[in-house]
Amino acid sequence: MKPTRALLLPLALAAGCGVKGDAAPPTQADAAPMVLGVQTHFSQQWSPRLSDLVAEVGAVSVRDGAAWSAGEPSRGTYGANMAGGASLMALCRQGTSLLLTIVPRNPAYDGGQTVHSAEGIAAYAAYVGRVADRYGRCLAGIEVGNEINTASNLPYPPGVDRAAAYVSLVRATKAELARRHSAAAVLGGSTNVIGTGFLARLFAAGLLEAADAVAVHPYRSQAENVDVEIAHLQSVMRRHGRVLPIWATEFSDNYQTPALAAGELVKATTLLSASGVARAYWYALVDQRWFRNMGLFAASGGTKPAAQAFRQIAPLIAKARAVRVDLGDAGIQAFRLGTGTYVLWGAGGSVAINPAAVVRDARGLPVKAGGTVRVDEMPLVVSGTGALRLAAPSGVIADSLFGYARAPWSYLAQTRDGTAHPLSLADWDWTSSFFSRAYQPLRLADTNAAVAGTAASATRAVLRYTAPASQRISIAGCFHKASKGDGVDLVLTAAGRPAWRQVLTGEAAIAGVDVDLAAGQTVELSAGPNRTAGGDAFNYRLRLFARGAARPVPCPQRPYPAS
Repeated sequence: MKPTRALLLPLALAAGCGVKGDAAPPTQADAAPMVLGVQTHFSQQWSPRLSDLVAEVGAVSVRDGAAWSAGEPSRGTYGANMAGGASLMALCRQGTSLLLTIVPRNPAYDGGQTVHSAEGIAAYAAYVGRVADRYGRCLAGIEVGNEINTASNLPYPPGVDRAAAYVSLVRATKAELARRHSAAAVLGGSTNVIGTGFLARLFAAGLLEAADAVAVHPYRSQAENVDVEIAHLQSVMRRHGRVLPIWATEFSDNYQTPALAAGELVKATTLLSASGVARAYWYALVDQRWFRNMGLFAASGGTKPAAQAFRQIAPLIAKARAVRVDLGDAGIQAFRLGTGTYVLWGAGGSVAINPAAVVRDARGLPVKAGGTVRVDEMPLVVSGTGALRLAAPSGVIADSLFGYARAPWSYLAQTRDGTAHPLSLADWDWTSSFFSRAYQPLRLADTNAAVAGTAASATRAVLRYTAPASQRISIAGCFHKASKGDGVDLVLTAAGRPAWRQVLTGEAAIAGVDVDLAAGQTVELSAGPNRTAGGDAFNYRLRLFARGAARPVPCPQRPYPAS
């Protein structure tokens, strides 16, 4: 596991548009429910007593490891505890399935680098086969490597075709498990975040035929738009001829507070389910030394808010796929889980529910409702109600986070001559975003952006909203950047006229700028360097309200991109 990089810039072409009203597309609603599990480290000498916590939160699967060098310390010599010891076997006996990550490196083969010779690849496949024999039907899958888009996690000697060598390894592993009649899935990819550009090179080398599923680790401090990223990854697989199941084998983040982790867990789990992800594993069961707000439990074993959230959402996710419900309000995110259960969050407004419905917050604590429920940024779980109905609008016409990568939002780079160049999806080894290699380091993501050049030769990042009809709006926003650099020049224009300007050096807000737009007119947030280059990355959120409904906008939590 690795903490969220500063370059996590989510993007996708499709965003899983909702179904109008409360009807579900059959292919999504009828799909098998997502399996929700949790990461453990019993193979790293965790206390066996911690295994009781797996059942306590209702996790039906765990992800752990099986170090090859420990299981095969010398060529052809296998240790008795090659796959992690008694704790994992005890979990198997309790009916918990296992996903095991096995890094393809062993000092006994290929100089300790990622195996690439025929002998090394065969030895790795044989070891995986022995692990599969040991765990039998309990073994749900093998993840070949871990976060391999980090070069140090997949080291090859010079001259080795990395993509081809890795795909050969995955193919040999799958063949060995088939020979042993194992039903365990072989997972390829295993990227820190959703590294679509890195994965696309593996797809071109044949990974989609060699593997049973693709593994990603969608770390993000705000869950919104993980569904956008998943949809984009699926579209890239489709272009390469085959769409494999996606397993989110690590997800979470090192959240600012334990309470925030609970809400993001509920949102992320719901969005991953709605995206069609086959399995998802929260990182981790227990807080780690360097990641104090990621565990469901404290290192002492004390229950944290995230554990309460997991315990609440796990049985709901196990029963049915989440299906997005469109209530006709841009400020409300709504999902149905089976019959009569919903997850809600958003930017205000209220929803009418059955007066007898049970409403709980992210931690599972009861919330008084009485026939209507107020929506805000923290998710609510509503059970025992019929179809939802909008009771009071949020007042939000458009939101740069909730509407990311979809019309009427668009993303551009404005060069020194004043020309605005439309930006489209660009993939690389990490999270995709709107950028072009011609204008680097400029990029636009759902919560953060970076600009390019100096004031004398600026390339400005432009976020554009185009009015679909005549609108009377109030514009509000929040912006934040680190102290690095001399600031970012932010300019807001509406209907072609200047509306607000500020050099951003810390935090700034637009409190509410009233504008009348005709159909086809635009609101643009343009960002450029102040004077010098460097440190010109910032977080943003822009929200358009119906006239008179403007409220303060929360600043996003996602890290800054590099610049």
